[in-house]
Amino acid sequence: MALDFNKLKVLSGGGQEYELPESVRMQCVFCVDEKGSAYELQTPTFRPDVANRYLTAKMRFAKLNPQKGTVEGSVISKIYKVAEDKGGTVSPVSADSVPLERARREFLSIVIAAMEERAVDIHFIVREHSVKVLFRINGKMERIDKFAYTRDAITGLLGAIYGETKDSNDQSFSPRLRSSCTIKYVEPPVSLRWQTIPTGDAHGLDYDVVLRVTRQDTGSTAKLATLGELGYLDDQVELLTAACNSKGGIFMSGVTGSGKTTALRSLMQIVRGNGEIKIYTVEDPIELKIFGATQINIRGGSMAETIKALMRADPDTIMVGEIRGREVAEAMQDVLRSGHRMLTTIHASSALGIVSRLASESIGVSRDTLVEPNFVSCLVYQYLMPTICPHCRISVNDAPDKVAHLAAHLFGEDRYSLNQDTVFVKNEQGCPKCRKGIGGMTICAETIRMTDEIAELLRDRKDSEALRQYRLHRHAPFDQPSMIGKTSYETAIYKVSQGIIDPNDVNLMCGAMSLENIVKGHYA
Repeated sequence: MALDFNKLKVLSGGGQEYELPESVRMQCVFCVDEKGSAYELQTPTFRPDVANRYLTAKMRFAKLNPQKGTVEGSVISKIYKVAEDKGGTVSPVSADSVPLERARREFLSIVIAAMEERAVDIHFIVREHSVKVLFRINGKMERIDKFAYTRDAITGLLGAIYGETKDSNDQSFSPRLRSSCTIKYVEPPVSLRWQTIPTGDAHGLDYDVVLRVTRQDTGSTAKLATLGELGYLDDQVELLTAACNSKGGIFMSGVTGSGKTTALRSLMQIVRGNGEIKIYTVEDPIELKIFGATQINIRGGSMAETIKALMRADPDTIMVGEIRGREVAEAMQDVLRSGHRMLTTIHASSALGIVSRLASESIGVSRDTLVEPNFVSCLVYQYLMPTICPHCRISVNDAPDKVAHLAAHLFGEDRYSLNQDTVFVKNEQGCPKCRKGIGGMTICAETIRMTDEIAELLRDRKDSEALRQYRLHRHAPFDQPSMIGKTSYETAIYKVSQGIIDPNDVNLMCGAMSLENIVKGHYA
């Protein structure tokens, strides 16, 4: 479909004959060309079933026998903008309101582009002489050149969007101040967690705005990824499933952007089972909808007081977004000591590191409490790693120079002892089925059950010995799928052995291979 977008007449603007809701106009346009031929153009992610006003307008527009086409959101934004610049053909709004509507349209076009690229974060890097828009895609930052702004223009756009957000902690946007809010769209179904980071430069005008992009599934029939689909291996799924069906706490840790919220959501579906239990979540903010749970957004209020109140609301399971301090930790202890199940996240550098973090001065849970029976059910730590495209990956046999610096660790008998024939690296040129050789993302996790041996060592502050005790239970080589006694790093090594992950990404994102200590373990 070859169209001259500059010559199209828009019919779906505000106040027009086939007016579409504003949120829908970001992704759909009804228009005619100079010859009177009608067109309905949509983005690939458009889901019209949630917009009744769209359906009403569509039924009337159908009388013109429109041709349908799929275009990027930026193209639709351009069509509306061109029509608007020609003299108010889009909407009979006042001149004062045009900039806000344009800001909404431009902002959502960026969001839609991020969703189309499967980005998890949008970064606006605003400096005196430059503005960059970057997406985090497959764990790496990519500059998006099609969104070009001056500092004044992007500050005006962001200020307009922030200023009308009801969930913001301050109704006025300032590059000089840290600020946060949550922006939600029904169409497309997405939640954006906004954070403004001022740099503190001399002029006070340089800043970053970072948006965490969280796609929202809708309804009880929405397809949720299972733990296995996220990347957990069979015995890890078995351990976590058992933990979801027992008393105690499941504590999950990982760096920012490691998929903790998504994994928690999958765990909650296991907990929910057939729906015959009462589940509450306490979050700030709510990032993902969890069907079958009562989700509470504390909106800057007291998380601890909310948890305490829920103890009088007949809960079976409580999920807490994050353990952040002593008050929340004390409320958590009340929940777990009363025999309830709790799932939560916490910042720690490993699964067993969760214990030392909970016992730290800032959180203050005693080690004696942490090792009580039924207090800790499972400890989890995870990375989120890019996977190699299976269609264009390159065998290390054909590109030995790509792993020469890692070969002794990957293939050495005293190290990981992998089979060179099954190890691959990504093809950075990519192919039609991938993005620069990356096919997707996978979780690499370690899951640890609190055994009596490990509990005793942790209680006595012998954390290093507890880790060694855990690792001594490894009974399978690194290229075998059993994860008993293996760390998250060694889970990544297993996926390297299967041609799923590029070993260079493990070395870069998880830590230098040369510094990893190997515990031999006990083989069956």
